[in-house]
Amino acid sequence: MSTDTEALRSTIGQKKIVQRAIDETKRAYGDCWIEENQAHERNLQYLCTVILSVPSAIKVFKAAGVNRYNYFRPEAMKKLPKDSRIRIGREFSPVIYAEMNELWNDDYLADLKKRMQATEFDLWQTPGTRYIYRIWFD
Repeated sequence: MSTDTEALRSTIGQKKIVQRAIDETKRAYGDCWIEENQAHERNLQYLCTVILSVPSAIKVFKAAGVNRYNYFRPEAMKKLPKDSRIRIGREFSPVIYAEMNELWNDDYLADLKKRMQATEFDLWQTPGTRYIYRIWFD
């Protein structure tokens, strides 16, 4: 198989992954984009089934109508390291789980929390050599 074909399949696969995340997130955050007094679905305990890059996660939030929510702004994720892998969620308010290669010290976490305007920013899990941080906004 040619490299061009593999790249095309990879791109098509990535588009499907992003669309799946948009569809899931749009349902979970139905109260953000539906007109007032219309029936809508929302899921206050949601975790996206796919893992995304930072630019894709920003795109998903915006496409799902979550341009701002309390202190959360999708663009805040640009402050994370470029190689971060993101799982979008909702724990009543927006949450993201950011998987990274580095274990950060408390001072750096406090600074990043402040710059992102996050309510909580904690080391959540350490699977192998990667670190997952839970970043929650209220």
